[in-house]
Formats: sequence, C-alpha cells, structure tokens
Amino acid sequence: MRNKTQQVTANLQAKHAAKTGLLPDFVENTTATPRPPSGEVLEDPHDGDYHWNACRDPWRLGTDAAQTGDAASKKAALKLSSWSRSKAGGNPSKLVNGYRLNGTAYGDGNDAAFFAPFAVAAMNDADGQAWLDALWKKMVATAPGSDDYFSASVQLQSMLVVTHNFWTP
Repeated sequence: MRNKTQQVTANLQAKHAAKTGLLPDFVENTTATPRPPSGEVLEDPHDGDYHWNACRDPWRLGTDAAQTGDAASKKAALKLSSWSRSKAGGNPSKLVNGYRLNGTAYGDGNDAAFFAPFAVAAMNDADGQAWLDALWKKMVATAPGSDDYFSASVQLQSMLVVTHNFWTP
C-alpha cells in the first residue's frame, strides 16, 4: 500500500504540481494515470485542489519520512516544505486555506489545519530549521478553537510529531 501511495504521490507531484508538490483532495484513475479531478466529484468544486482533505498530506508524508527515513516520503515532504516556506516568505501567517496545485491561492483565512502540517514536512528539510521554528511558534500561539474539531486535531497531531511524542523511535 505504501509503495502504491508513493507512486501516485510522485506522479501527481511531477505531472500536476511540479513547482509546488501540492496534492489534490481527491485523485481519479489511481490504477493507471493518476490525476486530480476536474470540479466536484465528492465534496465541492475544489476536489482537485489543495483543500481541506489534502491539507493533511504534509503531516502524513512528513511523519512517514521522519519515522522511517523512507526516501520517497522524504522527497515528497521536501517539495511541500520548500514550496510552503517560499510561498509564505518564512511567515506562516501568510498561508491561506486553499491553493490550486500550481500554488495560486484561492482561499482565505489562516487555519491551523493548513499551516501546522507544514511543520512536520519541515522536520525533514535540512534547510528548513528557521521555517520549522516559525511554524512551531505559530502553532504555540494558536489556541485550538473549541468549535473546530478538525483544525484542532490536525494541529495537535502535528505538534505531537514535531515534538517526537507521536511515536517512540
């Protein structure tokens, strides 16, 4: 399962998000030529964009890379870390809630579900310590909302991974 996921991830990053590494919320045609859907297929018109499902990918890929040292996961996480650092100019408050795979922002707000996972990806980035530090400071300064289960859980899980409290190496 991991190998197939990594193949699909690498394919999507190479063919649909070469400059950003961003992944879509959903993927069509995973057994042949994976591609982001066009328009709404399951949830909303942003199903093919980096939206509320895909925002967890830097956390998932970064966790696998940090926990196992897997080269494919690390490569995917590094693309995401590098792009996010550049896009935000080192300031996590500049990340928004939604991007097209080419990196064009369409969202607004600065939800923890969108910035916190990039900290996990940054753990794997030898050049990303300042970015990781900025993301950590932003996470610590962002109190989880009592009415926002999704963002609060993504933020907490990202914090657990960054502090190495998610697993015992």
